[in-house]
Amino acid sequence: MPSEVYEHGVNKLMWYEERFGADRVKTFEPRLRQAFARAGIEGEYSLDGNTGPTSRGHRLAYLAESKYGRETQDKFMEAIFTRYFLKGETPCDRDVLLAAATEAGLDREECEKVIADDDAFAAEVEEQKRRFAARVSGVPHFIISHGGRRLEFGGAQPPDVFAEAFVDLLGIDELVVE
Repeated sequence: MPSEVYEHGVNKLMWYEERFGADRVKTFEPRLRQAFARAGIEGEYSLDGNTGPTSRGHRLAYLAESKYGRETQDKFMEAIFTRYFLKGETPCDRDVLLAAATEAGLDREECEKVIADDDAFAAEVEEQKRRFAARVSGVPHFIISHGGRRLEFGGAQPPDVFAEAFVDLLGIDELVVE
């Protein structure tokens, strides 16, 4: 992969059109804007900006979880997703990654080292991919398990899909969210 692509990505809209076809991509933006609004996410989905390799982001996410815990990892992922989906920022860009990491509470200097070292947490991330991503073809992809049962679904989902999944897995009549 050319270093320019690794650092700054490629135009998101053009890449999506090449991968999925222009007609299908035309349906993405309105559908995702609706999904974001239903989920209460402030801002609008955007096809602006670039997309690119996410290996450095995955390694930072692993660092966040392993050293700081899942809550910090969630904050990091939310910061990356906000930048990518709402602000048109590039998820492989060093400055974008560092801004998201420091916003989530990670140590900037440590993150700079992880970004600079392609081997940092690479084996751990590959193991996670092997375990979780075998059948995943896009993001987001959700895996919910309980009591030996497992449900999976992909794409932006309305809240009732999650509620139904929890009702099914927990064997209850309804889910009350307060």
